Amino acid sequence: MQDPDSTVRDAGYRALANWPDATVADELLSIAKTSKVEAYRIWSLRAFVRVVSVPGAFSPQEAFEMLKNAMQLAKRPEDRQLIVTRLGSIRVSDSLTLLLSFLDNPELKSAALPATFALAKGLSQSHPDQAAEAMRKIRPLTQDPAILQQMSKVLRDMEARKQKKD
Repeated sequence: MQDPDSTVRDAGYRALANWPDATVADELLSIAKTSKVEAYRIWSLRAFVRVVSVPGAFSPQEAFEMLKNAMQLAKRPEDRQLIVTRLGSIRVSDSLTLLLSFLDNPELKSAALPATFALAKGLSQSHPDQAAEAMRKIRPLTQDPAILQQMSKVLRDMEARKQKKD
């Protein structure tokens, strides 16, 4: 990555951006923050988002914090949408709260809707009240028949579990 030949240097940065696990997360974040080359910043940020959201790489709360901080570095809409999509797989209530805040953002809404649904579905047993509230909020915003059908089933199942407890 320090080679004077730009082709070799690019290959080094690409290799790092395609690293298969989170062991390079700190280095990717450093490049995303400090590189003078825009392409390296973009590749590193996108790779950072990918590796920190791999299940088991970090605790869900740590992954959430890392993605939340990465959002501050993301300048391009497609990078911000990638982060929103990845937040949908981070099963902590903070992720759901943050995703709900993106529903009013026209740039992020199309990514936030399915991510919010996926996360609410995933949190339906551990955080049933918050999950149900999120689904009720996104129900009128989505036109996707598959999501609407799944949402109805998840809400019914949650209601049945709640009645069983009571």
